[in-house]
Amino acid sequence: MTNIAGIDLELWELRTGSTVMDLGAASGVIAEQLAKEGFQVKGVEYDHKLVADWQSQPHHKNVEIVQGDGRHLPYQENEFDAAIALEVLEHIPDTEQVLAELARVIKSGGKLVIGVPTAWSERIFYKLNPDFAKQADHCHVFTKDFLTKSLEQAGFRVYSSRGENSEYTWLWFGLAMGRVPFHFTGKTYRESWWEKVYWKGFKLLEVLGWRRLVEKIGNQLWPRSLYLYAKKI
Repeated sequence: MTNIAGIDLELWELRTGSTVMDLGAASGVIAEQLAKEGFQVKGVEYDHKLVADWQSQPHHKNVEIVQGDGRHLPYQENEFDAAIALEVLEHIPDTEQVLAELARVIKSGGKLVIGVPTAWSERIFYKLNPDFAKQADHCHVFTKDFLTKSLEQAGFRVYSSRGENSEYTWLWFGLAMGRVPFHFTGKTYRESWWEKVYWKGFKLLEVLGWRRLVEKIGNQLWPRSLYLYAKKI
């Protein structure tokens, strides 16, 4: 199974060469990975500094990232076979407008993957660190039911949901407990010894061949993110 940033490509069922839009592309890491799988990728990122970071690096010929706003996408109607918006919607006030724009640019029958922080992990972290929402620049906490209904109202049918990114759950639990300052992209301003030890632990699990199993169990018990797979009707 090929997995990119938590996206199950088999479940997504896109043909090689499909056009994909990455909303909230940041500095293009996920867009580049998708391009290497044979997709034609265009990304939109609101933060001009992140776009500048991408432009300063050598990039894949099948990736184009521009500065833009998810509420006013710079694309034509029915331009894309699919789109992703991972850890993005919680940052944008106007959820309905963003989903309407995604529906506008995705072809009929096209696929959409939405990824947001799980509601209960957000609420726990907010209690542990009163500044968490402000530092993360989050203005929403989404439940599965609310997001599913919002997607249906925008013209999509949700056909699968997954818990993902459990490898980040305990990391963020520790950072919230310690009230460690971080950037809205999710990076701490200075990597602590605790973070280094944490990721070395996952490297060890990978060497032992246990990482995938640990993450799979974690995604069932306490996922950091909720992924919804939807099809435009």
